[in-house]
Amino acid sequence: TYGSQIVITAGFTLLCMYAVSRGIEVMGRIGHVLVFATLWIIVVTTLLLAREMRWSNFLPLFELKPWEFVKGTHIVTAIPLGEIIVLMWVMGSVRDHESMVRHTLYGLLIGGLSFLLVAMRNTAVLGAVERIMQSPSFEATRMIHVGDVLTRMDMLIAIGHTTMLFLKCSLLYYAAVLSIAQLLGLKSYLPLVAPFCGIMVVMSEAMVFQSSLDANIHKNIEIIFVIPLLYVLPPLALLIAAMRGLPRHERRKPAPQSGPGGAGK
Repeated sequence: TYGSQIVITAGFTLLCMYAVSRGIEVMGRIGHVLVFATLWIIVVTTLLLAREMRWSNFLPLFELKPWEFVKGTHIVTAIPLGEIIVLMWVMGSVRDHESMVRHTLYGLLIGGLSFLLVAMRNTAVLGAVERIMQSPSFEATRMIHVGDVLTRMDMLIAIGHTTMLFLKCSLLYYAAVLSIAQLLGLKSYLPLVAPFCGIMVVMSEAMVFQSSLDANIHKNIEIIFVIPLLYVLPPLALLIAAMRGLPRHERRKPAPQSGPGGAGK
């Protein structure tokens, strides 16, 4: 009902507000647990669905037209990349820049492989029926039946979606309040956390959500507007930086730690 939807939205937003108010370090520690839990869910559900997989569902190969292939690749690239870019706010708080690059590449590799594994699992289980489903992962995991014990495993997918949604919303929340605090010249972003919580609850209730309409906007409208942001502005920024010889300063080495959780001196 409408009342329960408001309660769930407000509770979820308050949880994100608490995580943002605790700082990026706390969100990073939570992220380790949530990411490993989600990867565990992906691996377990894939193994339990091994008996339901039909490799003939991948045939015929290369059936898509070139334009449809380019469009599909652009969609799956644009949406995650637009969300990953908020990690630039996190990278400014990292002291060890050398290990940051390595761990970022590892994270992108693990994320890409997990997306590929989920896509192959759903296609192998559902086949062509996957095209008409709003959530193929839910439908695929509903086919898991190990005796009379392991059933309704789609709850694991719901848990994975919810935890990743919490982590994503918290990072976007943090990036929004931090950027606006910097634009306004505030010393801390904490005064903006609570007002943004109320604004998000009101906006989420004011939006009319229709899954089919939302999917159509993502596939046919949004991908056009993000082209300059993904393929024009980043190379242009790098070109301008190269022409101006930026950055001119050398990166400092990370300061030594005073203890397991202490600050450098």
